Amino acid sequence: MSGTVPSLSGVNGLAFVMGSGHATNINGGTFTARTESGATATNAYGVLGSIYTGSNINVAYAVRGDAYAGAVRYGLYGQAVAQTGSWAGYMNGNLWYTGTLTSTSDQKLKQNIEPLKGALSLVLEMKPKTYEYRIEEYPTIHLPSEAQFGLIAQDL
Repeated sequence: MSGTVPSLSGVNGLAFVMGSGHATNINGGTFTARTESGATATNAYGVLGSIYTGSNINVAYAVRGDAYAGAVRYGLYGQAVAQTGSWAGYMNGNLWYTGTLTSTSDQKLKQNIEPLKGALSLVLEMKPKTYEYRIEEYPTIHLPSEAQFGLIAQDL
């Protein structure tokens, strides 16, 4: 296609409830990737968004989520079953955000906060190390190639 197109969608979904109706779940589009028993897949994507262009684009979103209603609103929600090598979110590249980045380590979530006496000996008991990542064995997660320092999870 050539020329100017105001909006172009490969897949576009819309679902809505009219008047005073009720719905437990509303999906504008549902996408599932799965393998049958015994089958394998190198990569599986429920939703994959990509933008490729040779022309000028001001802002490009491969995947975008907006939440305008609800007691709790998630523009984008990810969940991963807790096991080694699982992440609800994975970003390969810089992360930019506005608003608040919330962590359970935030002071506002804690009470009875007191200075820790003997902290240096406790830190040394955690066995801090220097190390390099095994980037050749794990190329898809783009680990840094520089020397690192920190803790090893299995040592804690």
